[in-house]
Amino acid sequence: MGRKKLDPNTSAKHVQILKSAGKMFVRHGYTAVSMDAIADAVPVSKRTLYNHFSDKKALFTAVMQSRCQQVAHMLEQTLGTEREVEHVLTEIANHYMDIVLDVEAVDMYRTLITESYQFPELGVLFYESGPLRSRSLFADYLKELDAKKILRVPN
Repeated sequence: MGRKKLDPNTSAKHVQILKSAGKMFVRHGYTAVSMDAIADAVPVSKRTLYNHFSDKKALFTAVMQSRCQQVAHMLEQTLGTEREVEHVLTEIANHYMDIVLDVEAVDMYRTLITESYQFPELGVLFYESGPLRSRSLFADYLKELDAKKILRVPN
């Protein structure tokens, strides 16, 4: 039986690269961080770094998308429960406040805003993978509650 090929996007090394790069981008800004510095910080070889990400822009994009996916996953988990609506909405509000008030999240958002002048597609990508996705998940939940006549949500 052959060995199953692992997805490099789910490897511990991939996650470690994302975490280290995210901290560096927030602390120093996108422009000031080099792929060499990221490789040293992880630590991995530059070859390993480039096996995971084609360039610094791809790495920055992956860091941002990873953070958005964490938020969307939390929202999916919370909305997927069969608890009372009041509890679900309270939990979502608490998670949202934790995210909005998290210093690292605010710093990443600032970095994203700053870099979106140079890379406008990052702003679009952030919106689509973050706020738009979360809004869609939440809207679907509210539509379901309205259809079940649990909560009146006309729009």
